[in-house]
Amino acid sequence: QMCIRDRFNYEDASLIKKLVGHNDYITSLATILNLKLLVSGSQDKTVRVWDYQKGLCLNILSGHESTITSVLSIPDTVLIASCGQDKTIRIWNSRAVFTELDSITNFPIALQLLPQSRKPFLTYNQGSVSYTHL
Repeated sequence: QMCIRDRFNYEDASLIKKLVGHNDYITSLATILNLKLLVSGSQDKTVRVWDYQKGLCLNILSGHESTITSVLSIPDTVLIASCGQDKTIRIWNSRAVFTELDSITNFPIALQLLPQSRKPFLTYNQGSVSYTHL
């Protein structure tokens, strides 16, 4: 479960929403601010899209075969990127797999976009960094 609070100071913060749905630890979060959505990746092998104001899970994106290590929203689109220990990067629209990139030799730890670009950097578990085109 995820808890959304209204302040950065945890001791003073009141609970706004509790988002319940994943069946294992949440490993990554991203926001799609213009749509007021939150994206979460988990050890339960799913990516979930949430309406964080209503506290509702809008979509469950399944397909990874192992833990999700990172999720990323792609600015100015409705696309989400995820990567996992199954050595795949998946590009999702809001409902299904859009593209799968599966030629990765090591499992990626994190995704990050280059500024003003749609080229995500990947950080791997063996200390290397690379990027790919979407």
